[in-house]
Amino acid sequence: MSLFTREQRPPVAAEEPGRPSPGISVTSALDPDGCLRVLGQTLLSFRVPEYTHLPSFTSVGWAWAGGSAPAPETVIICADRTGDDVLVALWPARGGSRIGLFPLTGGDEQARRLDSSMLAPWRRHDTSLSGTPAGLEAGLIRLAPPVLAAGYAEEIVSAAGYRASRRNTQVVMRTAGSLFLARAQQFIEHREPRMARRFVRHHPLPQPMSAATLQEIVDDLARWNPGVLPYLQWMPVRTRAIMLERCQDRETFWGGLDR
Repeated sequence: MSLFTREQRPPVAAEEPGRPSPGISVTSALDPDGCLRVLGQTLLSFRVPEYTHLPSFTSVGWAWAGGSAPAPETVIICADRTGDDVLVALWPARGGSRIGLFPLTGGDEQARRLDSSMLAPWRRHDTSLSGTPAGLEAGLIRLAPPVLAAGYAEEIVSAAGYRASRRNTQVVMRTAGSLFLARAQQFIEHREPRMARRFVRHHPLPQPMSAATLQEIVDDLARWNPGVLPYLQWMPVRTRAIMLERCQDRETFWGGLDR
């Protein structure tokens, strides 16, 4: 199973890593949770996830750079109709929500087509979305490495129907670590083949494993090239989905787990 979708090939270096392009702002009569629920329906209307357990959007690591202006309540990443990543920020507002959309991986062309690639299908599911988007300046939100959820490996074990015992959790954590390193190697080899081998050697998987080891791989990959930050946001949930896709296959690592 590939760690990359067609749209998620290793990127070239970003001119301003981690700094989304100028965005657009719209409003909705729905609260932020309602907006996310309808956004999920919208995304599923034009793209079926590659894996059963792969969500259509996921939370991101981010920092607010808007000064004294209120920071958003929620920030997520998703892919527009053409497969380019979009940062979606939500603020509670009187009578609903304010929504900011920032193109991440498609450059100026993606920004020009946001209305057709995101807003038009979204309006079909939420007719309260404002018709005329307002501009948002670049750099209001800066991407950071995603932070692994507490109990990341334990949740995967439980989702597969196994006991979240120490042994089972260690097997899953080591497998996740191997997949994280495989993806890191794919990213780095695209530009620096020798560096890719050094990166893997620099991140041995200890026994026992800890979540800190996984987080270190993510953080160091972002340090190597902050231009991969949009793609890194997907790595934890994509790795989870890849692992769960084969959870009934006893010929894989799942066969070594205790029920």
